[in-house]
Amino acid sequence: MIATLENEHWRLQLLPRLGASPMALQAKIAGVWQDIMRPTPEEILAGASSAKCSSYTLAPWSNRIPNGEFWFNNQMYTLRINIPKEQTARHGDVQDREWQIERTSSSLICIFDSDWYSDINFPFAFTMKVTHTLEQQTYRTTLELTNISHQAMPAGFGIHPYFLRRGTTPTLRFNATGVYVTDETNIPNKAAEPIPTHLQFQQAKQLEDKQIDHVFNDWDGKLEMAWQDCTMHMTASQVFSHLVVFTGAPDQSIALEPVTHATNAFNLAHAGIPNIGHQILEPNQTLRGEINIWLESQEQLVLP
Repeated sequence: MIATLENEHWRLQLLPRLGASPMALQAKIAGVWQDIMRPTPEEILAGASSAKCSSYTLAPWSNRIPNGEFWFNNQMYTLRINIPKEQTARHGDVQDREWQIERTSSSLICIFDSDWYSDINFPFAFTMKVTHTLEQQTYRTTLELTNISHQAMPAGFGIHPYFLRRGTTPTLRFNATGVYVTDETNIPNKAAEPIPTHLQFQQAKQLEDKQIDHVFNDWDGKLEMAWQDCTMHMTASQVFSHLVVFTGAPDQSIALEPVTHATNAFNLAHAGIPNIGHQILEPNQTLRGEINIWLESQEQLVLP
């Protein structure tokens, strides 16, 4: 089953059984529906992995946990390795699970409860609600993660959208103050450092063929990516203090991922490393954030 939400500016399709992951996001530009996120290959619809979808939800953590092991409150927890070649637990445990979908006239409300599954890959019980809303020219994603266990838990979330180059070399602009320096594992073990010149995007810069796979911290929650015919604006709540930029996808798409925390934040927090976006939820506490996307075209057909 595919869930579709559409207005005169946006068309969104989701796959409820694969993480309620977006399988297509199109915008009407110059009167024509055009893909903004990469379309999902047809063979994925019958598969068991959302990895090639247009986007997917990262929860209750984002990015990599080395060896699937993390410390919290002076206790070590072990997760299943889901990326064997890396020996990591990556991107949480909701993106390939079935979600429930509720619909309003302008929203798709996606609901997940870890108690539905006996094999959930996290030692704390949680619920996740992701609401996709089309409000005139704005596409809004609202994420809500709630701790339903009887003890505090570490927490985090994000989204992993892949945007198309659309036949051009787009420019990217955003403000952040630091970037995590890592080795080939892409897992940091120290605080973020000042951003070197080649990774600075305070001024719009063409992405060209640059291979970027970095997590930036102290992101101000604003981003612009410009093609020849339009500019995409993204804004995110303050809780999304980190931004992942990944340009190395085999299909040449560009992943721009608002996330709440640094890679391996649970272990970095245990090591006393500051400013990593580490979140702790008490029982029944909810972490909430929203991401807004709109387009500004040369013809002024799609405006914020």
